[in-house]
Amino acid sequence: MNDTDLPARVTRRAAADLLTKNYFPISHRTLEAAALPWRRINGRALVDTAVLIAWAEERLAAAAVVKGGRQK
Repeated sequence: MNDTDLPARVTRRAAADLLTKNYFPISHRTLEAAALPWRRINGRALVDTAVLIAWAEERLAAAAVVKGGRQK
């Protein structure tokens, strides 16, 4: 993912689309409860894209790795 193609700030819906395309499936409603610093501008909640990506990377790093397949 190229950072130059991304906007500086995104709405919850755009953030959910960005994370779903590049990291993991997530809903804009789930992001409402996320501990992210939102700014209210013209009635819209916006988050800095760099902060959003750092948050997503932290969640991926903290996720447990689980083996799949049948156990013998």
